[in-house]
Amino acid sequence: MARQGSLWTVLVYLALLLFVATTSLFLARYIVSRPWTARERAQAICMLDRIYVIGGTTEAQGLVDDVLEIDPIRRRLRKVGRIPPPRLGARATGWENRVYLLGGLAGDRYLDQIVAFDPISSESRVVGRLPSPRAYGGATSWQGTLYYVGGWDGEHRLDEIIAFDTRTGSVKLIGRLPSPREFPAVVAVNGRLYIIGGEGEEGRLDEIVEFDLESREILRIGKLPSPRSRCGATVLEGAVYVAGGWGGRPLDELLVIYTSSDQLEAAHIGKLPLPMADPALVALRGKLYVIGGEDPELKRQIGVFELDPLTGVGENLRMRSFLWW
Repeated sequence: MARQGSLWTVLVYLALLLFVATTSLFLARYIVSRPWTARERAQAICMLDRIYVIGGTTEAQGLVDDVLEIDPIRRRLRKVGRIPPPRLGARATGWENRVYLLGGLAGDRYLDQIVAFDPISSESRVVGRLPSPRAYGGATSWQGTLYYVGGWDGEHRLDEIIAFDTRTGSVKLIGRLPSPREFPAVVAVNGRLYIIGGEGEEGRLDEIVEFDLESREILRIGKLPSPRSRCGATVLEGAVYVAGGWGGRPLDELLVIYTSSDQLEAAHIGKLPLPMADPALVALRGKLYVIGGEDPELKRQIGVFELDPLTGVGENLRMRSFLWW
């Protein structure tokens, strides 16, 4: 009987230890094996039902060149590669399962590189060159062509609209903006570019410039509620969404531009959790994701704010990177 009692005691202790270990692992699922991913000024695009975050600046490391993959459905985050060298002011866009990074400032050297990154193989290579080194412009893609708009070349603001054909590698100047500018947000909708805000010779701009890719002409110039630069912008179901930015201070506004309406104007539809300059804004599966900064609770994790534009309901997503959680 004593032997049987000792066996039960051992089993109870083992069960308690297993319970404690399982509970500890569950509570640590947001901490254990988690890289420090909080960062500012990162670029982000959507491909393959994933969000890819490129570069940025961190408090601990300064400029970084890594590429993070975020699965917002499973709430998983992992590093999938690098695009060296670390750079400021580069602009990212995507086409046919490739991430493209254009221009940028590496140290004191402005870059003219157009780099393609394959998130499956984690390989990157230079596939083209801009007409001259530049940074702080805006970039987007449409039907196999990448577009780089405006920017700064180290001495001057630029007014150029540059097209890079991903199939042929050709680079062309296809148009000019009404005035030179840096820090615009740029998206493409139905064969037209929309260039939003920016900073010009006389300060921040409140313009929404509509540029037709077929005729290569400016069709309309609309207005933002106030001058701003360093916004995030994306397209969801034909509407252009604009998040945050800099208007003399970080902004928390979320705007929508209906490109099919008679008036090219932006309307307020909500607010971000915090005012943000240089946020990345992407759309995936009917929702908007604001990427950048740090999570309000998990300070070491990059901020990922999910918003349903129809209901206005949003939440900060806590990423998991340990075991199956």
